[in-house]
Amino acid sequence: MIRAIIIDDEPKSVQLLKNLLRLCCPMVTVIADTCVTDEAFGLINSHMPDLLFLDIDMPGTDGIDLALSFPDHTFAIIYVTAYDHYAMKAIHTNAVDYLLKPVNEKELVLSVIKAEKRIEENRILSLHKKSNSLPIISTITKIALPLSDGLTLIDIDKIIRCQSDGSYTVFFMADGQKIMVSYNIGEYERQLKSFRFFRIHHSHLINMNHVIRYKKGRGGSVIMSDKEEIDVSARKKEEFLKELGFTGI
Repeated sequence: MIRAIIIDDEPKSVQLLKNLLRLCCPMVTVIADTCVTDEAFGLINSHMPDLLFLDIDMPGTDGIDLALSFPDHTFAIIYVTAYDHYAMKAIHTNAVDYLLKPVNEKELVLSVIKAEKRIEENRILSLHKKSNSLPIISTITKIALPLSDGLTLIDIDKIIRCQSDGSYTVFFMADGQKIMVSYNIGEYERQLKSFRFFRIHHSHLINMNHVIRYKKGRGGSVIMSDKEEIDVSARKKEEFLKELGFTGI
């Protein structure tokens, strides 16, 4: 569960965002909200949420100044605003995302997925700072995939491969399940790269831990743990073999 606070001086915007989160992001629980900016600092300080949905152009203290008043915060921030000219300034607060009103459902889901990863990273970093002795080791083991009725959480190590299908991506799982999501494969290449996933072809992203054989050829091909054979792009061959730990094949 992601504990969230919404701060926006427009009551209608607060209610709309709460409704969208309820429909599209059931993993997010709104624990508090306010339309009064003077209450915002105390609300954040008392609840210390995981995620903050923050308007920017508000009377009194604007959203960016409010965020900057928590320099050591561990919560993730998603700005939700009607104006696009604050984007560069918002970057300096290390925000997860910047959404324009009216909020698009698809963009909101993707922002929450990014926030989930940031929240986990912040928790790990916070624990490391407290112990000051253990190396930072990522404990993220799942990825959230957007479906028509919300999100589904899947184990990253159970993903064998991802295949592009136009603007969609199909996930092939170790249990034989196939999950289609309405985001392109490039988005998941960025999210999964640090978990030893490799883009061997413009339409294929594979889990290196599920490769069982490499066959020679111009680019060659790989046999995956689900017995599927997938071509390796010729321009990716050298980089791929280096990732496997071999050269000169």
